[in-house]
Amino acid sequence: MAWLRRLWMLWEALFRKLAGVRPLRNDGGEYLFLLATRPYVGKPFLVDGVTVKKHDLVAELHMNNEMIVHVFAEGHGMVGLSKRLLDAGRLSLPVVAERMQDPEFEGVEVVYGISFVHRVAEAFGFHTFPMNNPFIRAVTTWYLRILFQVVNPNGRKFIKRDPDMFVPRVIAISKQHLIERYGR
Repeated sequence: MAWLRRLWMLWEALFRKLAGVRPLRNDGGEYLFLLATRPYVGKPFLVDGVTVKKHDLVAELHMNNEMIVHVFAEGHGMVGLSKRLLDAGRLSLPVVAERMQDPEFEGVEVVYGISFVHRVAEAFGFHTFPMNNPFIRAVTTWYLRILFQVVNPNGRKFIKRDPDMFVPRVIAISKQHLIERYGR
């Protein structure tokens, strides 16, 4: 499985480059998230009083899967992993809020992503929505389940035990609410 993990990390690096996904900072910090900006292409949705429509500029929040692989490799078990990822989220969200104030993100009103960890995201102030497009939902579910199995040695077992837990949802928060909650 180590070879598959290495191959996947090469794919991740290529995807990040092609999709313009960048680290929060280049300061050597181990942040849970990566960012990209792009025009939104899905159906309209409302979050924190902001309506996001097709072609609106949004900030996409991506999980730092390389960091997650390293955390799994440390071998602290699921409880240790959960604690480490929650701590990384608490460290990372103020940096996301800070970055949203950079000129690069002028015109962005919403930060959004697609994730399995939507229950945790809600605790961090994000809203969650089902994915509307059945085809995109199916492809994303397939992709994220494979990713979970690559980064987690016990991933297949968890997915078989509770497949409904591994259905991705859209997570979103307005830039204003993010800055109010996590800005320094």
